[in-house]
Amino acid sequence: NCMLVGGTWHETYDCDSVECRDLRVCCEGINCSLLFQEECELRSGAFAEDFTTCDPNPCPLAACCADDGGCQIMREEDCDAAGGMWKSAEHTCSPNPCQNLLHICCDGEECLLTKEAECEDLDGEWHPDYDSCEIDTVSCGDPLRVCCVQGEAYPKLLWEAECDILSGEWHEEWESLDPDPCLPALPEVCCLESNECLIVTPDSCATLGGYRESSLTVCDPNPCPGRLRACCLESGGCFLITETACGGILGAEWHEDESSCDPNPCPQPPTDAVCCAEDATGSNVCMVVSEDLCESFDGQWHPSLHSCTGINCDVPLRACCVEDSCSLTWESECGAMGGTYLENENSCDPNPCPDAIRPRMTWGRIKALYRSQKQQKR
Repeated sequence: NCMLVGGTWHETYDCDSVECRDLRVCCEGINCSLLFQEECELRSGAFAEDFTTCDPNPCPLAACCADDGGCQIMREEDCDAAGGMWKSAEHTCSPNPCQNLLHICCDGEECLLTKEAECEDLDGEWHPDYDSCEIDTVSCGDPLRVCCVQGEAYPKLLWEAECDILSGEWHEEWESLDPDPCLPALPEVCCLESNECLIVTPDSCATLGGYRESSLTVCDPNPCPGRLRACCLESGGCFLITETACGGILGAEWHEDESSCDPNPCPQPPTDAVCCAEDATGSNVCMVVSEDLCESFDGQWHPSLHSCTGINCDVPLRACCVEDSCSLTWESECGAMGGTYLENENSCDPNPCPDAIRPRMTWGRIKALYRSQKQQKR
């Protein structure tokens, strides 16, 4: 019956022992309710005698300490405006938590007990909820990360235990407050494999298996067809092609965040590579050296190979065509380069590549295969 008339039910009290006008705000983290002081303290909440309504929600509330050791329960922004020190873990002023104004200051991994101003002078990280360095749950070596409270990032990086005190959500992977990572993501363009364009949040785009265009917010004109991004080959080469062509045809790595190959965003292979050269006995031996050093040995350099394991330098080399460029390689090496292996050609002079079958990774070949794949889907 109490709930039906919009009241709040207090089972342990009768009307002879309390006055309903004594109800005040009790904050349990960010949760607000109207309780008597004794009820609030039993719940370990912050009782605020100056607040009589939960609309708007004034929580969280905690002790605000003045320089003279005075204590008052208030909101953090009100405490800051009054020049006080807000102690998020203290929800009552009885006993007074403000008598000791020395708290943990982390100077690197060293723990000190200082006042806030002294910690700022040291360029340290001050933690007003802790007044001892002999604490098992936290230490100055622990990571400071973003804590989301009510949909916004707390204005400084916190330990996980500090975030728990605020009833917040701690994100170990987030190390920066700028831009605020806790704010809801805005809708943006999401391109599906069918080239359909949608305006959805990044999470929804991932659920749909689409790829994001975070710089775009409209689908008219449709930006999705023929979307080109960097495709990185093992050799470090870069092409601007579609995801389907890159992964499905070349088996390479597509980078949706890279829209240009200038400068080349692709990881480059190590500078040292396999070199086959004759030693003092006339034997053809394998070594891993730089190209210049290999040339000084009058050796044959293999830039796509970086280990001598399984290499037999006595195996004859044949022409490998990458585009119109010819080099002498082994068959497996040519495949790793994305080239066409000409087993009947043992020289690059004259260059046999212009008359050879075009390699599978030329732009014309890619487009032809892509068009063929699209027709098959139809």
